[in-house]
Amino acid sequence: AGWVSVTVVNPDDSSSELKRAFQYFEEVTVDRVVPSKGPATGGVPIEIHGGGFHAVKAVLFDGRPAIAVQRLDDNTILAILPSNDVGISDIHVVTDGAVGRLNDGFEFYAPPSVSGFSPLAAPTAGGGTLALAGEGLPAGSQVSVGGQIAEVLAVEPGGKRLVVRIPAGE
Repeated sequence: AGWVSVTVVNPDDSSSELKRAFQYFEEVTVDRVVPSKGPATGGVPIEIHGGGFHAVKAVLFDGRPAIAVQRLDDNTILAILPSNDVGISDIHVVTDGAVGRLNDGFEFYAPPSVSGFSPLAAPTAGGGTLALAGEGLPAGSQVSVGGQIAEVLAVEPGGKRLVVRIPAGE
């Protein structure tokens, strides 16, 4: 990778050379982001995996720059997630000579907000189900009731509803 000369030699051995006129670059690929979901408020650390990360200039989520971008090696970048609108985002890694893209590579979700739940009470033995409604309730969310972790049974796509098993209470 880098700048090279371009030379033309005619059949009579006359030639012309343009020094550092053509650039070879390593192809940039973006394979995955860990985690692949995060809060729309940003601020969480992420890892970007791919290839050709030799001279990283920027990491963009729908055009918004990631913070504190650090290249670990040619295949891994660490960064802090920028804030973004809720939804699916494309990721771009920009280097000196190329841009790698991962379409629909990251999902931004709203901060958790519970607007209601049902039922409002349960026996201390627990065991029933509790449905929670709100925003920012994606897969991987953790719910506790009275300080006890509740097992998540179902997550509605879009993060608007969770169903959990009610843990035993005191």
